[in-house]
Amino acid sequence: MRAEITEIYGKYGFDEKYNKFEVNLPHSGRKENKVNVLVQCNYPYQPEVGDVVEITGTVTTYDEKEAGLQTYIVVISLFKSSFDSFDLKNNTVSVTGRVFRKDKLGFTASGTAVQRVSVSINTEGRYVPVHCIGHNTAAEALNGLELNEIAEISGRLVSREFLYREDKKRVTTELIVDYVYPIRA
Repeated sequence: MRAEITEIYGKYGFDEKYNKFEVNLPHSGRKENKVNVLVQCNYPYQPEVGDVVEITGTVTTYDEKEAGLQTYIVVISLFKSSFDSFDLKNNTVSVTGRVFRKDKLGFTASGTAVQRVSVSINTEGRYVPVHCIGHNTAAEALNGLELNEIAEISGRLVSREFLYREDKKRVTTELIVDYVYPIRA
């Protein structure tokens, strides 16, 4: 996926083997769609604020006491993009995991089908939840999945903020689904 570096935080992790930075992912209708990214300190390319980069990585979560559960992309491949800007076509993520939560198929006031599911993916020896939202045909495809079924789900990463107990600000990252590929044995 293509993203723009918006902030660099420096060393991260108990052994400080990662550099933590924040990227802005393209998403229609929003100026800011931020996700945290971790890159190993010894990685040959270390980005700077304002760089537009191409990222390949794995999604993981860490429980940070003040902010709660945070989603990160741990970089497998990172390089400076040859493009000076980014667009919606390049914010594509695919995850393969097992469905462990599935809400009932719902509809908006205008009649648009909406389906939420959560899949568990194995990354770095841990199981990480990825929350997915589908609309229209993607909602119908998600609704066709059974609990514990394995599927590959592709779409766009979106982050949003909300207030939690006692006005604590939380950020969640979700996958807005474009395609669903059930993996059946």
